[in-house]
Amino acid sequence: MKNLLYIVPNIERINGGPVSRITDFKKEFNSNGDLIISNNKISKALATKKLNVVYVESATNRIGFDDLIALLILKIKSKKLIVFIRDIYIELFPEEYKGPRKSITRYCNQFSNYFLTLISSKLAFPTYEMGKFFFEKNKYHPKREFFELPPATDSGAIFQYEISTDTKPGILYLGGTHYVNSGFEKFIEYAELYSESYNFFVLTPDTDLNNRYKIPKELFVSSLKRNQIPDFLKENNVAVAFHTRPRNFYDDITFPIKVMDFINFGLPFLTERHKPMENLMGKDYNLFVDWEDAESVMKKTNDATIHRKVYLKKLERTAEENTYKKRFDEIIK
Repeated sequence: MKNLLYIVPNIERINGGPVSRITDFKKEFNSNGDLIISNNKISKALATKKLNVVYVESATNRIGFDDLIALLILKIKSKKLIVFIRDIYIELFPEEYKGPRKSITRYCNQFSNYFLTLISSKLAFPTYEMGKFFFEKNKYHPKREFFELPPATDSGAIFQYEISTDTKPGILYLGGTHYVNSGFEKFIEYAELYSESYNFFVLTPDTDLNNRYKIPKELFVSSLKRNQIPDFLKENNVAVAFHTRPRNFYDDITFPIKVMDFINFGLPFLTERHKPMENLMGKDYNLFVDWEDAESVMKKTNDATIHRKVYLKKLERTAEENTYKKRFDEIIK
């Protein structure tokens, strides 16, 4: 019997981490000769024969009417149905979802999560801690076994390039800036303080930075497709990435996909000691920092630039241990 990947969102209407995660899982299901449903969902669900495992990438968590019908059909036709819950932000911060429109969003999310839990054989979360908190906050949900299924690398190989000593090395901020704890303001601070020694680059899908921040001239802002980023890093002599999110409860139970991008792109990255980062890189990872200690941060940045090959070996080992192939095998076992 075949397995099936079911994709809830229209990936042409979303961006960032969920797109790369779904794209990489599609590659694994395709290479295994399995099935994928991302459109015409009800008719395709009706047309499928008996299935082994159905894996559901919910991404935004909110489902539509066609998802509801199609997933009920697939539940009947499969041995096992596993649902991935990407985020529980609304459960953590319900006070941010007041007013008519936001209340509708909250109720739709609650219904979706209840339905997805109800039809699932198992649930998967980016971290085990998120799963625990999900059931603590949703005591009326049916109890289900759950496991962690963090993002991964697209292969065991990483992009490698030499850092030139003839030009200033670069430091990268990657990803969105709208999340209140993105740490983007801290990145701006470092750009203003250390632009004589490093070039500072921002790659983000956000187009409204100038409306929300005073962007200094030391900061180079661009928006690129993921497959364009490796050449950008090489051409701009980018040596390291800064993951400037501060420590807080939410970021200790979630897992930013951008970190796996750093690994894929061969970028040693500095980060606070978030629990998921510690689990991924090990407690002895030398690039854990306190962003309030700028002197120590820049000392480690310099070390990562000079001893780049040492850090690349660490990234290679981590990439090999955390591929989407391994995540796929965990789903269908």
